[in-house]
Amino acid sequence: MNERAIRFVFKDKNTPYCDLLKQLGRARLADERAHKILGTIFNILHGSCPVSIRDLIQRRISAYNLRGKDILKLPKVNTTKYGLKSCRYYGPKLWNSLPDSVKSLTTYAAFRKALVNIELEL
Repeated sequence: MNERAIRFVFKDKNTPYCDLLKQLGRARLADERAHKILGTIFNILHGSCPVSIRDLIQRRISAYNLRGKDILKLPKVNTTKYGLKSCRYYGPKLWNSLPDSVKSLTTYAAFRKALVNIELEL
């Protein structure tokens, strides 16, 4: 629906959708949703979210020296529709795919700025 609206506004049916989004200075809707989920997880980990939301995300604790820092625990899921596509599973999966340099940022503004330059695995 979004693509059709943008094509109508530009009166262009041939240019790739990604190029039209670049002309508008926007990202794909899936990327925007992923950035919002990652922003929420950043706020959860830095203590600026309500307690009810903080309970959804858990840090993974390991006695071993693993490659990644600040890794989140992926909950066990039973279904694709309500499990793998839930924010409770998808958020930590996205967070764990981020480089350590982005995860270690301390301010929300710097984190959001760093997300723009990263290709997310959706």
